[in-house]
Amino acid sequence: MFNLKASKMLFLGLVLSSILISISWLFINQGLEQLKSALTYAALLNGETINVHNLNTVQQNIALFTSTKTPRKEKMLSHINTAFLERLQPSAVPDNAAFCGAKIAPFSNSERKNVLIVSQPRSGSSFLGQIFNQHPNVFYLFEPLRAVTMETNEDLYLNSPSENYNILAEKLLSEILECRFRSSVYLEHFASFHRFSSKALSSYPLCHPKKAMKKFVAEGPCLPFILQTIENLCRLNYSFSVFKILSHRIPNQRITSLLSVCTRSTSPKCKVIHLVRDPRALISSQMKIDFMRRSTLKTGKRRKRDISTHTRRICNRIHDNLKAIKHLPTEFLPHYKLVKFEDLVQDLENVTRNLYRFAGIPFKKEVLNWIEMNTQARNISDQEDPYSTLRNSSAVLNKWKRELSKEDLEVIERHCAPVIGLLGYDHTRVMR
Repeated sequence: MFNLKASKMLFLGLVLSSILISISWLFINQGLEQLKSALTYAALLNGETINVHNLNTVQQNIALFTSTKTPRKEKMLSHINTAFLERLQPSAVPDNAAFCGAKIAPFSNSERKNVLIVSQPRSGSSFLGQIFNQHPNVFYLFEPLRAVTMETNEDLYLNSPSENYNILAEKLLSEILECRFRSSVYLEHFASFHRFSSKALSSYPLCHPKKAMKKFVAEGPCLPFILQTIENLCRLNYSFSVFKILSHRIPNQRITSLLSVCTRSTSPKCKVIHLVRDPRALISSQMKIDFMRRSTLKTGKRRKRDISTHTRRICNRIHDNLKAIKHLPTEFLPHYKLVKFEDLVQDLENVTRNLYRFAGIPFKKEVLNWIEMNTQARNISDQEDPYSTLRNSSAVLNKWKRELSKEDLEVIERHCAPVIGLLGYDHTRVMR
């Protein structure tokens, strides 16, 4: 009897022990796999060869590893960043410990220069943004306020912003003007949306220095973002910040709201470059990539009324801002510059030099080299790509004259007549 009871207890104990060992091994194995992936990722950044299968596994595990934030994980990522810097090029950053460690470098409000490029969609702001992005000392962000629209889930292309959006957008602007990145949600957005439109976020020390960047696709491995790394990168490695922002995402959809932030005594000073374009060319370009469909077809209107509704909305917004700008307070005037897209592409080098002068940023040969390489579309696919930052100056200016129908042109000129007049464009309709 005793032997039977002892045998049952022994068997039960063995079963429980096996279950506990299996569970423990599962957790340990997952932890080891994540640690192994993190270490492999660090080795990968250091230039060691790795096959495609392992690379995919590493990337998946790193995504899992960084999906939840803990102090231990943050510390490990910080160590990966530090190891990357120390092994590759220790002299590139003045103080590696300050750059990647828990300590954040102090911010100098008086020395930093900031520029906000503002425009309607399809006005050439991505092109102008890339002109500033080529400067080796510029920290460039592509549409940072998109992060707020995604978080608040507001369709600002159709609607006016809520008060909550205005507060959050102004707060984010004030923070990034000081190189402060305090929201992990926004930081993740910057990492996932057009990261490779920014040389600062897609080159050394965040990405492998030997790997080339081509268009918007990463050809080399890059580090995940962590707060200390991005803030110190911005503060220690770059003296200037440039942010490209679409006008429907700025607080209150008013440029004067940006100028209020730029001239506030408690915020770093900044300058606003307001890029405008002939409304006929602007709306013709928007029609090609479904901006019009987004803004009107949800209501089920017919095409002619769609164009009318869309055009009226766009030109009313432009007109409201232009009227406000005519009566700017004196303190705003040194911080604002209006530039026509047509002037930019027709006299690219001189206008660019003037914009750099206005921004207080020294003009560099890297900028001129990029301009020379990117203002002649290499092939027909480049010319037809609506998102390309390649620009054939003579071709891009007059495309709308060939592409708009007489009926569409009449609708646009009727709703946009005040804007066309204020900006000094010719009202004469194109003869067909």
